[in-house]
Amino acid sequence: YATCHWCHVMERESFEDLEIAQFINENYVAIKVDREVRPDIDEIYMTAVRMMTGRGGWPMTIVMTPDGEPFFGGTYLPPRDTLFNGRRGFLSVLHELSDRYQNDPDALLRSAASISKRIANTSRPQPSKDVPPLAVVEHTAAQFWKSFDEDWGGWGRAPKFPGATTLELLLRLEQRAPHPDTLQMVTTTLDGMATGGIYDQVGGGFHRYATDVTWLVPHFEKMLYDNAQLASIYADAWKQTANPLYRRIATETLDYLLREMVAPDGTFYSATDADSFAPNGEQEEGWFFTWTEQELSRLLEPLELRVVKKALQTSSSGNFEGRVIFTRPKNNADVATDLGLSETQVADALSRARKKLYDARGKRPPPLRDDKRLTAWNGLALTALAKGTTILGSPFYSQAMHTLATALLSRGPTLHQRLVRTDDAVPVPAFLDDYTFLTQGLLDAFEASGRPAYLQAAIQLQQETDTHFTDPDGGYFYTADDHEKLISRTRPQGDGAIPSGNSVATMNLLRLAEITQNNTYRIRAEKTLKTYDARLRRSGRSVPKLLSALEFAYGTPLEIVIRYDNTHDATAFRSVLRDHRQMNTVILPAHSSDLSALEKLSPLIAEKEMREGLATAYVCQSGTCQAPTTDPAVFATQLRSGLNTDSL
Repeated sequence: YATCHWCHVMERESFEDLEIAQFINENYVAIKVDREVRPDIDEIYMTAVRMMTGRGGWPMTIVMTPDGEPFFGGTYLPPRDTLFNGRRGFLSVLHELSDRYQNDPDALLRSAASISKRIANTSRPQPSKDVPPLAVVEHTAAQFWKSFDEDWGGWGRAPKFPGATTLELLLRLEQRAPHPDTLQMVTTTLDGMATGGIYDQVGGGFHRYATDVTWLVPHFEKMLYDNAQLASIYADAWKQTANPLYRRIATETLDYLLREMVAPDGTFYSATDADSFAPNGEQEEGWFFTWTEQELSRLLEPLELRVVKKALQTSSSGNFEGRVIFTRPKNNADVATDLGLSETQVADALSRARKKLYDARGKRPPPLRDDKRLTAWNGLALTALAKGTTILGSPFYSQAMHTLATALLSRGPTLHQRLVRTDDAVPVPAFLDDYTFLTQGLLDAFEASGRPAYLQAAIQLQQETDTHFTDPDGGYFYTADDHEKLISRTRPQGDGAIPSGNSVATMNLLRLAEITQNNTYRIRAEKTLKTYDARLRRSGRSVPKLLSALEFAYGTPLEIVIRYDNTHDATAFRSVLRDHRQMNTVILPAHSSDLSALEKLSPLIAEKEMREGLATAYVCQSGTCQAPTTDPAVFATQLRSGLNTDSL
């Protein structure tokens, strides 16, 4: 993929090597695939690589038959045999495979056919007659605790990944059944990432993952999907814990996206590279983001330098190849105590210093930016901006949300146009995650704004998903029924760096069932949960987003309708909602001018009138509503009294 460090290494070492290139061209048909544009191809052949090698990753190299059936797979390969560890080189592998294909092609074809059959069987579900019990969610939480790093947060040893879907699940469980272990897993992980080197302490935003257990040294690429999901999680965590660190990180991450990753039409670019050009003209991983104390001394005033050295943990020897990756383990109060300064002095000095460092960094050759604008990842960004609107209360994020939603809806769906994955000159048809992530984002944008067009588009997208992607066994295929035919039509299951399309679709269906009161959506969601019953029971840790949907399915969400004539009247109710912790809630803002359109989409809004011409809130659950109120204080009391009882 475009911003992958080791992909660039293999490109320079092997594909730009004249001897290797000549051998490839004489003996193979070389095809280079952008995994973000064609994730359907990537998913099939990554499955093959894992089958053949026991591990996966990028760069990914596949050798296949003319029919697309793979018989060799690997990740990074050095260009030639290496003596010190006995590792086979790419050129040797190419020679061997070419010889085998010439001398015994039938054996390779049999091997390829066998692997292709296994790929087709891999994603085949084992449906159950019943929806898994809620105990499956609680059991999985206990499994997470067993591998939790109590010192630094995260799970397992290095490398460490953010795990946004896991954090979302744990936040839900903490609301359902508060437990110190659950909250510790969330807060220790969020704290570790926010104060570590995986977070860009100068410009905001998160790098892809950490190569060590302490979150210090990242792979320096920045992905839209990570930052969108983590902005959402930190906003949710701030709402639940009131920790100001989480609000700051959510805000800085959204600000980074809107400053550095936004296109002129309001959509977002995909990623920035791990590598950047150092002064010696060579590409080096992370050079753009790292510093020396000599550089800091030239840029900063004495007080700023003192504060930065203490707050961002610098040293003359550095902590990464002689340079410094900033971390921020101490808050302003601790730094002030250590330096004998006031908190205000520390905050002001650090603010000035960060601006100077950011401006100076901007004069360096920047990392490559992958300027593809993918519908799925932008759907995640739409959710993040909606959270910035509803939880952080920013009109700046609200405007960005509307601009993004408008741009994404221009890609389809309409009566005559299907959704596309990108806006390239030759558009690629959308995949399951494009449909489901955009549907999710539109539902979030609707709850943030009350615009009926967003709810209508979400309903239409769900209809197209059901029409073109439905698996008769339950759940959805990754590709549409009229998509290019590949060797397998996969069913996405596991939640990785981004959640599975099936997991998000299940949550979307459950939310639509509540908003529209159409039980067909719930039946489809429950069928998916039954379809993946075995996966949920045996390896729930691999599908935390689907477990979040299961948790939602067992709850009885609050249904909140806010009727109003002007935004100012509804502001006080919005402020109360920002303090409302319950995640299993559907919010239906209904402006008088939109009332007719909204009543056609959601019966929950019908007959909900304003009282005395004032903004009026209705808090309902399972078809029973509390007394309508025009008083935000009463509204807050009603929200606290709402019960999330289990039912299914």
